[in-house]
Amino acid sequence: MIQEKTKCMVSCKLKDSQEKETPMKDSLKENASKSRSRRDVIQMDANNTTPQALQELYSSIHKVYVSRQRGLPGPPGLPGKTGPRGSIGPQGPKGPAGMKGDIGKPGLPCKPLIINYPPKVSLPVGPIYVKEGNKLILSCHVTGYPKPKVTWSKVMDSLPSNRSFITANRLKVLSVQKQDSGLYVCAGSNTLGSAVKSTQRYRSTK
Repeated sequence: MIQEKTKCMVSCKLKDSQEKETPMKDSLKENASKSRSRRDVIQMDANNTTPQALQELYSSIHKVYVSRQRGLPGPPGLPGKTGPRGSIGPQGPKGPAGMKGDIGKPGLPCKPLIINYPPKVSLPVGPIYVKEGNKLILSCHVTGYPKPKVTWSKVMDSLPSNRSFITANRLKVLSVQKQDSGLYVCAGSNTLGSAVKSTQRYRSTK
C-alpha cells in the first residue's frame, strides 16, 4: 500500500513538473531531459520505502525544481572602448569680476636711452652786409651727440684776434673793417666725426 502511494506521489509530481516544462524556453530543454533521467531513477528506487529513501526521493525532486531556478548574475564585463570626442559646446556666460589685486612692487629705475650721432651744421643763407665800424654777429646751428665742439674760421685768412669772440655757436666781430670781408666757416666735431658749413659771407659797406 505504501509503495503504491509513493509511486502515485512520484508520478503526480513528475506530471506537474512536465506540465510546467511546456511553456519554458529552449534553454531549459536540457534541464528537462535531465529531470526525465532522474524520474527513471526515482521510480526504480520507489520500492525502497524506508524513511531515508523517502527523504532522498524528496531531495531529488527538490533538486529538479531548484535546477530550474534562475542562477546568480555573473561578474561585470570589461569596459568598452572610449568613444569619439564630442563637439565643443557653446561658450558659457561671463562670470563675475574678481577682486582687485594688491599693488605691485615698484620696478627698477630705467636708464635713459642715449643715441650717439655725428655733428650736423646749418647756416642761414648769405651774404650779410655790415657798415664799417659796426658789430658783426654770425651764428650757426650745430647738432650731434656727444655735444659737438664748435669752431669758426675765415677762408684764406685768419680771424682778427683782438676783435673777434666765439660764444657757444656765435661769432662776434667788433668794429668791422674792409679787410674783414670774406667767407666765414662754421665747423662742428665730436668723437663720431665732423661737419663744416661755409655759406655766410660778409661784405663791408661805407
